[in-house]
Amino acid sequence: MARRLGGWWRLRIVASVCYALVVAMFTATKLWPDMSALSDQQVLRGVPGDLFTDALPNAQPGSHDPTSPMALPNGNHLDVRVGLGEAKRRVLERDIDIAAHRSLAEWRRSIAFVAALAWALPCAALLLLGFVVGWVRLGFKRA
Repeated sequence: MARRLGGWWRLRIVASVCYALVVAMFTATKLWPDMSALSDQQVLRGVPGDLFTDALPNAQPGSHDPTSPMALPNGNHLDVRVGLGEAKRRVLERDIDIAAHRSLAEWRRSIAFVAALAWALPCAALLLLGFVVGWVRLGFKRA
């Protein structure tokens, strides 16, 4: 025979599900980042070094490398040398796009983890509080 859930357990489950919906809606509407929220540093963090350093204009004073803007996935632009070549430019654009998507996924995972903790810890605390109150109440009944 299956064990039925009591009223307090049902209340805990309903409250937990309602709170999970509130946390999920808040996370999705207020905290969930899109590509435009990434900084240029976050976008360029995982780009392989050799091609990236070749693409940047010479930073030495007095050197004037001609540059052209390259669009970044977050909506900003990066000035790259004109003499880079079309094939290398396409490879660099692909590498930047991959690095940006990895940074965004990493950021979203960390936000999802924090949201899961923001849901689980209060629910676990209330469950523990319910057990403690029941245990204390049972002690008064026996005394």
